[in-house]
Amino acid sequence: MSYDQNPVLIGAGTTAEFGVFPDRTILGLAAEALKDALDDAGLDRHELDGLVTNMGSPLSRHYDRICEALDLDIEFSAQYWAHGRWASSCVQHAAMAVEAGLADYVAVGLGLKFNAVSQFGGNERASLSEIGSISEHSERPWYGMTAPVGGNALATRYYMEKYGATSEDLAHISKTFRDHAALHPRSHFADPITIEEHQESQYIVDPLRLYDCAPLTDGGAYVIVTTAENAESLPNEPAHIAGMEGLSAGRNNHLFARPGMGIRTQEEYEYDASVTDPIYERAGVTRDDIDALFTYDAFTPNVWYALERWGFCDPGTAFEFARDGNIGLDGELPMNTHGGLLSNGHITAWNHFVEMYDQLRGKAGDRQLDGADTMQYATPFGDSIILRTRP
Repeated sequence: MSYDQNPVLIGAGTTAEFGVFPDRTILGLAAEALKDALDDAGLDRHELDGLVTNMGSPLSRHYDRICEALDLDIEFSAQYWAHGRWASSCVQHAAMAVEAGLADYVAVGLGLKFNAVSQFGGNERASLSEIGSISEHSERPWYGMTAPVGGNALATRYYMEKYGATSEDLAHISKTFRDHAALHPRSHFADPITIEEHQESQYIVDPLRLYDCAPLTDGGAYVIVTTAENAESLPNEPAHIAGMEGLSAGRNNHLFARPGMGIRTQEEYEYDASVTDPIYERAGVTRDDIDALFTYDAFTPNVWYALERWGFCDPGTAFEFARDGNIGLDGELPMNTHGGLLSNGHITAWNHFVEMYDQLRGKAGDRQLDGADTMQYATPFGDSIILRTRP
């Protein structure tokens, strides 16, 4: 893949902390995070001419209300469906906008309050389902479940029985990401946990326990997308968007499983990531070049599915790879170095992009990976972005 305009990330910002803030407004959280990103980029808000978000009301606010409230004068805007999995699609949309000349500086992200409307185990209010806050996650029309945790639990049980993984294997993921979050000053949950604490925690939906599920976080995060040429006049070193791959959909895709597992309407077949994911060729890199992998870890088993979907592990082996310390900061493939959704905060993966950008410019503090040059965001859903320090 080649880009004439070479889209880049040039700024990133978040709210001062992630957590539960009953007295704060969504617009206030969005304003704080956006200002942090603009200050980081060296831009004034009136220089923004693009805005892309993945979530409107009630968890966040629609794009036009954001522009009105924050006094933005936007010429290009887009808003995706109200689910967390659209973060990378939003960054891709912003990259295509600057590539096409539709905007020069696009803010991408949101402020949100999960605690404003949602319930941990689902919500029976049809009105919320209809507007998209908790609606279909592949499992709902088939199994009658009202929250993603139910569908993920079914897929996890299937994976465990198919390959021999256990709840204790999941505990190693929870512990690793909590250790990472302890090194991040804005984490929602920063207290380390033990394998035993994970095993003694309550079930949410068997086999998923409390520490297997991301919290409902309030906060905000934005990144700024522009072209490499525009970035030359700004203070930060850019992170280049080297490759992109879109969200997959269809009968052989499931939100909480790797292709080929046989979940829901999927066929069961031998999955070969090397022939299904062209992003590495597009980006001009190999899997061996990836210094860290970031995935949408709303639930711990998503780490297994991402590792296998993108070919870092063969089918049925990711649980051993994660259990054996390979996803820690000193591991073979560090993952979610900020603590991910599970511990840093459920900002629908916007904090993942902030962390990737911070890692690439050497500003990740005690979490900093030596010589970090190439990072990949890649989900079990099939979407991905590869960022590099150079074109």
